[in-house]
Amino acid sequence: MSRRLTSLAEARAVADGVVILQGDRGGQIYVIAPAARVVCDEAALARLLRELDEIAWPGSDPAAATLGYERLGEGETVPGGMGGGKVTGDVWIHEELRPHEGAIREVLAGKRAALRG
Repeated sequence: MSRRLTSLAEARAVADGVVILQGDRGGQIYVIAPAARVVCDEAALARLLRELDEIAWPGSDPAAATLGYERLGEGETVPGGMGGGKVTGDVWIHEELRPHEGAIREVLAGKRAALRG
């Protein structure tokens, strides 16, 4: 059962808080990460979302990409087009974006400011 949260801090405060990066108005889930594993701040998450959206949907309306926080248990599915995504207890990355997995994980870990550069 999903319950929406309002911020990264709120998601970090609960054991089942997750961060969801999605594009195409929910049509593609890009990344699902346990909030406890996200070291970067919300500005870095927003930047990562914009970069992933440009890779997956070049030239799309920036408003079509959203950053969300929810309470979801391991094994639950985040519905969306292109197969949705799954809460795994680790960082889940859509297969189309897996070539960027190392950089995505580094941004989430606070080890780099952006996907590119």
